[in-house]
Amino acid sequence: MAISSEQKVGLFFLAAIVLLGLTIEFVEDWRPFEERYAYYAYFESAVGLKVSDPVRMAGVEVGKVEKIGIEDQRVRVDFYVNQAGQLHVDSIARIRQTNLLGGSFLGLDFGSVEGPLLAPGSEVSNAETSNIDELITSFDRNQQRVLGSLGEMVDEVQDPLVDSIS
Repeated sequence: MAISSEQKVGLFFLAAIVLLGLTIEFVEDWRPFEERYAYYAYFESAVGLKVSDPVRMAGVEVGKVEKIGIEDQRVRVDFYVNQAGQLHVDSIARIRQTNLLGGSFLGLDFGSVEGPLLAPGSEVSNAETSNIDELITSFDRNQQRVLGSLGEMVDEVQDPLVDSIS
């Protein structure tokens, strides 16, 4: 059975659409004329942070997270910024939450304007922040302590109260 011209054209356009979709997917973050300056930071925990999450300074996206891995019992986060001269030696990296539902980004402080610039490929100092997981665990622990003490107080008062009523 031979394929008609209309079917050939249809298959060609279908293949072209699939190829276009794949190209957009794989080349989405490809910017050949944009310079990238790589840095890294170490954290105790990187809960919620993912590869390709934004890197922001003062709320403005200036780069992306490229790689997250474990090194020497710490989490190493490799990232890039798009413009040179933005990070100073005293700049601080923090994992920040965009909302309570778990969205994260890597937040960078400017550092002091008078301070020397941080060379690309260098380590950026970090400041550990509490994440929502740690806050919930802490709240749960405190709740158990308070309710446990309250339960003991009720038990202590219950016996004398029952005896006085009867």
